Amino acid sequence: MKKLLEVFSLFSFGVLFLCQCATKPVIDSSNRRASSLSQLGYEAIPLLNKVKKDKRLSQEFLVNSRKVHFLIDTGATMTSLKERLEWPLGLLRNESHNRIVTSAFGQSMETPTAYGTLQIGKTITSRKLFELAPFTENENSRKQYGGLLGVDALIASGALIDLENSALWIPRHQPSNHQLAKITKHSVSISPMPGNQLLSITTLVKGQRLVWQLDTGSEVSLLQTNKAKSLALKLETTPYRVIDTSGTVLHSKKATLPSLQCGSLVVQNLTTQVVPLWQGDQKLLNQRGERVNGILGIDFLRHTKALIDPQNNKIYFGSR
Repeated sequence: MKKLLEVFSLFSFGVLFLCQCATKPVIDSSNRRASSLSQLGYEAIPLLNKVKKDKRLSQEFLVNSRKVHFLIDTGATMTSLKERLEWPLGLLRNESHNRIVTSAFGQSMETPTAYGTLQIGKTITSRKLFELAPFTENENSRKQYGGLLGVDALIASGALIDLENSALWIPRHQPSNHQLAKITKHSVSISPMPGNQLLSITTLVKGQRLVWQLDTGSEVSLLQTNKAKSLALKLETTPYRVIDTSGTVLHSKKATLPSLQCGSLVVQNLTTQVVPLWQGDQKLLNQRGERVNGILGIDFLRHTKALIDPQNNKIYFGSR
């Protein structure tokens, strides 16, 4: 049987399992990073795995005072909700603004937008603009979540995404962000891509510069097919298929990067799925105009114990 990999947002992927997980999230107060972040002025919101065997993180947040289950997704430019929730949540349709969202496989979709109030912890954003994801009968990731908490909301709230403790950390007051490098082993600058705020990071693989999108909504890391070939990587057949938000399905292959260097961090033998991302004229560029070659997903981010600070364009790895 083929296994299904799914796209969770604009350019984000993941494995979908249908068994629900009932584990209640808890932050280990004895964890050194957790203790340090609390002392620096952050308050933890524990995250959970909504879907069994799925390492992506999610949590319920309030939209117009009603609970909605969101996937934490740095692969989504704008926070989105299922369109069918528009009336139950009492959202105000924005008739003057629709968005064109293009999937990683080149399929474009027009999505409406609407206003509402979003509360993340004690942080409340009134008149928040949400993308409304239209209903589709095609199998896709949105069926498992009420919405995707995108980069816009993460930046606005000042949230840190902590993959070691499975938590969002929300500032109680103006935090001492310059102290974060002292509680982690590695610090690397990330940059928002022009026009969409998606997060990019540059690495070295086999002496070549590779630009990646950081995507907490992706279950696995992915590499563009042409780049895998230019690196002379061995491609292995896998039982996986990849599906994007439009329902487009492609088969993927597997490759192992012998070494990936990110600042002072070196990761050995990183496995990636290889797929034809961003074909033809469709491409993502970082601030230097370099093409984005792949996606570093939740597998990489968990393995490296990443701490992502989207507001200040930093990512930290490991703990001291």
